[in-house]
Amino acid sequence: MRTTQNSTDRPGRLLAAVCLVATLAGCTPPEQKALEDGSRLLAAGKAKEALAELQKAQKFIENDETLKKEPKITGKLYNQLGLAHQTLSRSAVDYDAKSDYRAKALGFYGNTIEQNPPPAIKQHAYQNRAWLYFEKYSFVDLKDSKEKQENFREMAKKAADDFQRLCDLTTDDKFKFWIEKGTVELHARLFTKARASFGKLSKKSSLAHNGLGVIDSLDGKNKKSAGDFEGAITFYKKSAEHFQEAIALDEKNTTALRNLGAVLQELKQYSAAKEAYRK
Repeated sequence: MRTTQNSTDRPGRLLAAVCLVATLAGCTPPEQKALEDGSRLLAAGKAKEALAELQKAQKFIENDETLKKEPKITGKLYNQLGLAHQTLSRSAVDYDAKSDYRAKALGFYGNTIEQNPPPAIKQHAYQNRAWLYFEKYSFVDLKDSKEKQENFREMAKKAADDFQRLCDLTTDDKFKFWIEKGTVELHARLFTKARASFGKLSKKSSLAHNGLGVIDSLDGKNKKSAGDFEGAITFYKKSAEHFQEAIALDEKNTTALRNLGAVLQELKQYSAAKEAYRK
């Protein structure tokens, strides 16, 4: 029985090992390589090139009876395809092209969720789809169109629903998107929900205090329109306190400064309002 290794065997074994490594390295399945290359290009900001690779991966995976039944694989593929189309929609100048990219992104995110992939992939899909809804219009687009304003609020509601679904997949202490959730809820006029979302971070977030200030200022405006001037003053004062706290947490929060100036005007504190605008 042999108990020692003959030194003359070692070069052969090392060579065999090198050959095996080289063979394995050259045998990356084409669908895996295309999916990985597409994901890498997408992360590098090369959405057009990424889409081409991801579409290659899609052909391989959807034509494979085993792979197309794997939620982890199809979930990642469809989410990445959705993100590639969404990214391209942001830079598209032509309205039809932008709409086509958005429609395809929406479909792929829906496919991702339907696959019931691992929670991390599903969370990405909900988050991406929420932003897809919310970014349909720029605020410039909304300026003179009531129809677009109404549609924007509908999109904001859909975004709020997806952020809620994303929240439901985790716990409050691990959920990282309270500001985003509160923002879309605010634009959807879901003020109670927005207040609760911003309230999760109000002790440490300038953005959260700014959001809470906006909600109180809107409540003040509604009270004023209804002829309840005392109620309006109460809400305007609360609003000013939130904006001041936002500025204390981040003196570069120019949005909070402008909002503070507007509220101080409503309170007829004109000198203080001017000071806020000057900053």
